[in-house]
Amino acid sequence: MSGGDKWGVYLRAPEVYFRVLDIEVMDAREYMNIPDPDLFSDDARVSLLRVFDSLSRRPIKSIFEEVERKDRQELDRLVLKALGLEAKEYLKPIYGELTELVRERIEIAEMRKKVNKLRTQIDENYFFTFSLTLSF
Repeated sequence: MSGGDKWGVYLRAPEVYFRVLDIEVMDAREYMNIPDPDLFSDDARVSLLRVFDSLSRRPIKSIFEEVERKDRQELDRLVLKALGLEAKEYLKPIYGELTELVRERIEIAEMRKKVNKLRTQIDENYFFTFSLTLSF
């Protein structure tokens, strides 16, 4: 796929078929810096493949567990090094911000569930009260 390809999401119901959403698919190379594996040393390439192979053979855990795993840390260290960054300087802050972001997203989802549950209870009480009022 080249950058800017358009895809559509269609809604299909009996006797109805219409486009409800346009999605533009962009080529990640247009906006992400992706290290060129050909520029890695042979040792770095072998290390990355070894660690990636290890990761690919086990189930992925939650982000909170992954950041504690040695194989995940090793992969991240190698990727940072390939990007020209010092793992000692960046890895801990990246993990801290990433886990905080995920924690906040989980909390927001839980709050939305509570709000929706409360909203449903309020709606049920309102309609119950409204129906009682109409019956008198």
